[in-house]
Parts: sequence; C-alpha cells; structure tokens
Amino acid sequence: MAANELHQIKKALDDLLFQQWESGFVHNSLDTEMLPFKLMKQGDWAGVQMCQENFLSDRAGKTSNDPLRRKQYEFVSTITILCRVCIEGGMESAVSYGLSDLYIQQADQCTSVDALCKLHEMMLQDYTKRMQKITKGGMYSPHVIRAMEYVDQHLQDSIRIQDIADALGISVSHLSHTFSQETGMELSAYIREKRLDAAKKLLLHSDFTCTEIAEYFSFSSSAHFSTAFRELTGMTPTEYREKRFHQVPISSTRKNASTEK
Repeated sequence: MAANELHQIKKALDDLLFQQWESGFVHNSLDTEMLPFKLMKQGDWAGVQMCQENFLSDRAGKTSNDPLRRKQYEFVSTITILCRVCIEGGMESAVSYGLSDLYIQQADQCTSVDALCKLHEMMLQDYTKRMQKITKGGMYSPHVIRAMEYVDQHLQDSIRIQDIADALGISVSHLSHTFSQETGMELSAYIREKRLDAAKKLLLHSDFTCTEIAEYFSFSSSAHFSTAFRELTGMTPTEYREKRFHQVPISSTRKNASTEK
C-alpha cells in the first residue's frame, strides 16, 4: 500500500474516532463482545438467547448506511469468529468451516433484514446445539482435535499415524493413547471410519465406480474397501448405492474430484 493511501486511512480513522468521541459513542468491551461466543462454545443456548442483544447493539459499530448490507457484514463477522471458537471447543474443522461457508452463501441470498435476522438466529442455534452435543461427550484435548483435523485434510492420502504424530510434534504412543482414551476408539479405526463416511457421500452423489472410490480414498484394493465398508454398514458399497439410489439424486462429481486428486 502506498504511503499516500496509508495517510488517507489514518486521516479517515482520526475523523471517525473524533466523530465517535463527540457523539459519546463507545464500542462494547471485548468481554461483552465475546460472552455470547463463550456461551455458544459451551453449548449454552439459554445463555446465548439472554445476551443476543450483544449482536444487535448499536455499540457494535456501524459498517454501512444500507441496513441489509450492514446486517450481512455483521453476519459474516459473527460466523467468522464463531466458526473458529467452535473448532477450538472440539468441533471438527471441516464441519465448522463447511457450516460457515453454507450459511454465508445463504446470507448472501437474503433480500430483507428480517430474513437475514431469522437466518442469523438459526445459525447461532445450529452451532450452539452442535457444541452442546460435543460438550456433553466431553471436551477433546488440543492434540486430539488437531489429529482429527489432520485426518479430515488428508482423507485422500495414505495416512500413517506416524505422520500425524510428526505433524503434532508428539510420539506415536502418546498420540495413540491420548486419542483412544478421549474418544473411545483407536486412531486407525477413526481414520477408516472417516474415509468410509466420505465414501458413502461419493456413492450417493457421484457416478464414480466402487473401484475408483477405493483408489480415491487410498484403500489398498477394491476388496479391502468392500470388506471395510460391509463391516461398518452391513452392506457392500454396491448394495449401499443400489439401496439408496432412488432416495438420493446422483450428480456427477467426477470432474471436481479428479481435479482435486
């Protein structure tokens, strides 16, 4: 950024702060701003409802003269913080970021302040209820959360527990013990289950063959994929796809998935 542009920003900031000082405007304190996020992280929906005015307060500042655009800005800033607070609280990063993307896309389509306010409340409740389930099951330690994030980000790779431990800077034995103790399942079983859950989505929503899906998620062979899938669901991949075929529309993701690979 050029020095002149920085100077203009500084001048605009000085003018704004002076106008706020003259009018007696004071932003909410950081504690006040963060309280609803802490409550959502704890899964406390009743508490969130009691302090929702924090999101609506004039003390939050004015970002646009257009009411709808201002609400959209507020929506995005809220979910940007909430998404990361919930990850810190134990929500899987893929889920939290995915929810954030979906809700922002919906907010972008809102054509009235009323519709956006309703979406805002639904978003807050969705995240809070999800966190409620997570906190009831117990909070995961940072190492376990990071291990889960690593798995989410490398489902297409041949994941070794050693690779995860190296990424976290801890030993394999410590990682394996901590993960199984906190989640009640072995890390290798978690990796397999996450891959199979992702494979289900491709079986339902793509025209990939079972062999291609097995290769896509780094199973050693189609037979290995089929055996693991049957152990989890009681059906082979082909049986699962045929049973659900008439319930879920198939849309090709071959191009996108091939590009990612």
